[in-house]
Amino acid sequence: MDLPPRIKDLISRDHALNAVVLKALAIVEPWTLDNRTVFFHEYTDHSLKHLSEVLLTAEGLISDESWPHLTAEDGAVIVLSVLLHDCALHISEDGFYSLISGDFQPSPSRYVRGEIEWPALWDQFLMEARRFDQRKLHALFGNSDPVQDVPLNKLDLTFKHRLLIGEFLRRHHARLAHEIAISGIPGPNSPVALADRDFKDLMDLSGYVARSHNSSIRSAVDVLEPDQRRVHRNCRVPFVMMVLRIADYLQIHSSRAPGQLLRLKTLVSPVSRGEWRKHMSVREIHQAHDDPEAIFVDCEPESAATFLGMQSLLRDIQTELDKSWAVLGEVYGRLPPLNSLGITIRRIRSNLDDPKSFWEKRRPSYLPRDFRFKTASAELMDLLVMPLYGEKPEVGIRELVQNAVDACRERDDLITKGLVDFAFKSSKDVIVTLSFSEGANACLSIEDFGVGMNPDVVDKYLLNIGASFRRSDIWRKNHETGGHSTVHRTGRFGIGLLAAFLLGPEIKVTTRSIHDTEDNAITFSCTQGSESIEVKPCKFHIGTLIEIPLSDEVLAKLTKNDGIWDWYCLNTPSVERILATDTQISLKQRYVVPDCDSPLDTTKWRRIIAKGYDDIIWSYESLERWGQPESLVICNGVWD
Repeated sequence: MDLPPRIKDLISRDHALNAVVLKALAIVEPWTLDNRTVFFHEYTDHSLKHLSEVLLTAEGLISDESWPHLTAEDGAVIVLSVLLHDCALHISEDGFYSLISGDFQPSPSRYVRGEIEWPALWDQFLMEARRFDQRKLHALFGNSDPVQDVPLNKLDLTFKHRLLIGEFLRRHHARLAHEIAISGIPGPNSPVALADRDFKDLMDLSGYVARSHNSSIRSAVDVLEPDQRRVHRNCRVPFVMMVLRIADYLQIHSSRAPGQLLRLKTLVSPVSRGEWRKHMSVREIHQAHDDPEAIFVDCEPESAATFLGMQSLLRDIQTELDKSWAVLGEVYGRLPPLNSLGITIRRIRSNLDDPKSFWEKRRPSYLPRDFRFKTASAELMDLLVMPLYGEKPEVGIRELVQNAVDACRERDDLITKGLVDFAFKSSKDVIVTLSFSEGANACLSIEDFGVGMNPDVVDKYLLNIGASFRRSDIWRKNHETGGHSTVHRTGRFGIGLLAAFLLGPEIKVTTRSIHDTEDNAITFSCTQGSESIEVKPCKFHIGTLIEIPLSDEVLAKLTKNDGIWDWYCLNTPSVERILATDTQISLKQRYVVPDCDSPLDTTKWRRIIAKGYDDIIWSYESLERWGQPESLVICNGVWD
């Protein structure tokens, strides 16, 4: 591979650095020449040709004013970081197995410490992969079949196994590039070193620059010591980081994904198909534009999805340009002559910037707009509450009790698994209090001492109608083993908060997560149809309290027959119901059934063994004793 002339001239000023670069080239060139990306069959081009084009783009980006202030070290780090930045995509099967077995032991880096080791990282990824939902599975593999364990013999790897491994390596390719720089290319034997040990510091820096292309440039620069951010090891590191990330981003031309190849083979992964189509849509890239600091990209997307994908990609490039120029100004802006450092573009323009103009001029076969299902939350809440539950305030209590009981079961599950301390176990679990007295507003409160919620859970799940935290990766990681839930849940649909409005038009929520060690509880109030909710910090125990002011009509219905809101039928977790007037009266739980897997020898209950259920018990004697004329179905402690 021939180096671009101006970069080559920089490096040739230092014979030792030139030798390091030539050695690295001699190793990387045959490794990437045939583009044998065994885990990335469907990716766009990452061969030696791609590396050459990134280097040519990097040289073209560097402004004429910058070159006099660059050193041989700058040139060497530019070349080495370009060679390294995507090299993880070329790792072999043997290299992958050496990672996950722990045989590959990277040397310590000056810039990054305390990372999870590769075997543990792989185990974490597999746990997550087994919980991929159907949408994620289809995006990665083209079907929704569950992920299977990866065999220990590379000869047994299926195409789907390779796609799965590719997803793992893609996520961590920047880290692996850094580790290859300082420790060598992993394989069946000892890693193949890219440079002699005398140049470990140079390779560590080059690997870190390569790694930075997959993270925020600001956070990457902040890792450097304050007095070394402008010049570190005679290298203008922030500037080199900027050149690498923009040069790599600008490799969006159609030659990286030739359409002829797509006609010869079918891509399995929808994600890969989308990436190839974005590259294929690019017709021309040039700087012959009215704006001398802009680059113009002309595109011809074949579908609305590709149009929107290219729009998003171009916005991302502009964001990188803005952030990179901002960091460059902060580091070098007041330090002549290094404030002359810069690249030739500040903006990216495209014929997709104005969808209306694109439609009028190109007349594609689709409307270039983002059509999708949207939720108008205020109207949705009004439309759903009554059809879902009817005019039954007691059902609102049931839904809230279900959520509270689930929170306590999740707490106990975390304690059993050793994920939280036993001290979080409370003497009480759930308390439902109906308060009313002369001259005061009636109120219903449901207080639990369960897992509670942090602001993210409140925002993404509690207030997002139809979204259930129990379907999230975090919940499944904590409460599933082998794909099977270790918590018997009662709440199921992610819409329980809606039911609270059957009791009253306003809800107050106070909560604190069991994972919070700083007593960072939050509280907020919302009304049916609220468009904006103000959340405030407060002090509170771990768990959740929901308070709902009641109208006279709802209060009369709940006090006339307290049995209509006696929904719970187990002993653990405990649910206590209290009528609070001038005094407090504890209401008796009408139905009590045995807990899951409890012994039935001295009871009138019988057990049925059924696949897919942890426990099924039945009894007609108990039903007679309760005075029920018809059958009564109880699921996980709540009767229906």
